[in-house]
Amino acid sequence: KGFVVHGTHNTLIDNNVVYDTLGHGIFLEDGNETGNIIKDNLVFSTRRAPAGATIPTDITHPTSFWIEHPNNILTGNHAAGSHHAAFWIFGPDAPHGDSTGQIPPGGFGDMVFENNTAHSSRQGVFVDGFIRENLTIQGGPVRPANEQRLLIRNTTAYQIRNLNQGAIWTRVQNAVIHNAMVADSTEGVFMWQDDVMANSVVVAESMGNSEPWQEGIRQKGARMYFVGTSALRNSHFVGFDEYNEDILKRDVAISVRGTADTQVAHIRGVTFADTPEARKFLISKPNGREPTRILDHDGSLTGTAGTLLRISNSSGATSIPAWQAFATTGHDVPRWSDVLDELLGFR
Repeated sequence: KGFVVHGTHNTLIDNNVVYDTLGHGIFLEDGNETGNIIKDNLVFSTRRAPAGATIPTDITHPTSFWIEHPNNILTGNHAAGSHHAAFWIFGPDAPHGDSTGQIPPGGFGDMVFENNTAHSSRQGVFVDGFIRENLTIQGGPVRPANEQRLLIRNTTAYQIRNLNQGAIWTRVQNAVIHNAMVADSTEGVFMWQDDVMANSVVVAESMGNSEPWQEGIRQKGARMYFVGTSALRNSHFVGFDEYNEDILKRDVAISVRGTADTQVAHIRGVTFADTPEARKFLISKPNGREPTRILDHDGSLTGTAGTLLRISNSSGATSIPAWQAFATTGHDVPRWSDVLDELLGFR
């Protein structure tokens, strides 16, 4: 490893280069480490440790920045060429190892994550799961306590090629992704529950991308997959134009998948370039249940403000074959501040 922060608080790791480690690059180990400032570091070529290494995840999930508690500050860091994730942030579960029983303060609302870059790794910025007592990973959604929200700002992520896991992946409730730049990744941004993405750009394939895509692998710009409502605002999608007869293998800029017809994906101020109508969005049906609907606040997605999109027919709906969806118009559009109140508890 490069740096290990073990049961330690309020340290500074600043302006370092960590190269070619076997196992995690910068490693916050026990899950009780808080208040640490990790800034302006370059970590690259993070490789798997050999069989028999003490820390199981050094073998299974070697990650450049391994953060086991969110109450820390990460700014201006750069992670590249990690065998697994560039940044992995875990939920504030019970500490383990030498720190068992030492419950740390704070949570996602105390984290600062901004101006970081992730590229050329299997996963980019990955927020998901907990660490078990035996030091293996318990995957699953993270639900912050006391309605805290995670703010991911000014993040750049590209060349993230793991199937169905985003360059920015937030399986956490109340996350805000602001001013992200994402490109050349199998999946750009994954939002889970009551999440918001704003002022961001997602590019399917940039001019500087020299690596061709595997045949039949589609790209998704922003995947809104939730058991609650989420929102997308003032974001730009470029180059989602690959066609396949199988709709599930087409490129798609915005992919929406929810679990109840009462949930709504709020969309406002989205723009597209080199993206045909049929690839602007896809609503998929989970396990035979009626999925989330899309409410186009201002017409930037459909051309008509107040349009509600769903994949099943309803009274007065118009079939739109290019979208494989039905549209009804004239719906009341809530103020955006009220949407944020509903999702995040703030304006």
